[in-house]
Amino acid sequence: MQKLFQGFELQAVSKIISPHPSKASEPGNHCYLFVDLPSVEDVEAAIDRLNGQEAPWGGELKVSRARDNRERKANRERFGTTYTKPNGTGRWKEEPKDE
Repeated sequence: MQKLFQGFELQAVSKIISPHPSKASEPGNHCYLFVDLPSVEDVEAAIDRLNGQEAPWGGELKVSRARDNRERKANRERFGTTYTKPNGTGRWKEEPKDE
């Protein structure tokens, strides 16, 4: 993802989410993930630049804004920092780093 989003400041990348089994018979790759960028302008620029482009693994990239889902259960990974489920405040809780 770092290479694909080169030129953008990636703040977080979620783990790859596998498609529902009902998508198996449909053509294409239905895996997806979420990336966090620092501003709305960066999000729009990434969509403009990447949506519809050929993916490095084949097929076309689909890049769009995530739905506003503050209770998303995906574990988030920040480069060098792991985030866990919301801690009751709606914010991601940073886990201590092992050093």
